[in-house]
Amino acid sequence: MADRALDLGIAAEIMLMHDHSPANNEIAHKIGSRAAWLLGCSPEERAAIFSDMKALYQARSQAAHSGVLSTKSRVDLDASDRLITRAFNAIIERGHFPDWSILVMGGQENAAVQVGAEFYAG
Repeated sequence: MADRALDLGIAAEIMLMHDHSPANNEIAHKIGSRAAWLLGCSPEERAAIFSDMKALYQARSQAAHSGVLSTKSRVDLDASDRLITRAFNAIIERGHFPDWSILVMGGQENAAVQVGAEFYAG
């Protein structure tokens, strides 16, 4: 279980942290925001995606630093798998990484691609 949290969290970090900005200590917030705006079409959906991505990143951090995932972890790894797959497919569908600074401000890059939305719903 810890390995899966680590793998999914790393996949999220690679996909959603891709740019040339320096690393910062708010990675969970940043990938949560990016995933929310990449995939979400409504404020409610973006809030759910943001929360789920932050939970995944917290599980990834715990697994990376301790080698185990706490039984108190609230991450749903099956749902996280679907979320990461959906984000991956949305980026592939676009053909390029979004301009994250435009996307998270709701600009023209904000055309959420509903690739695999049925897999995440629920």
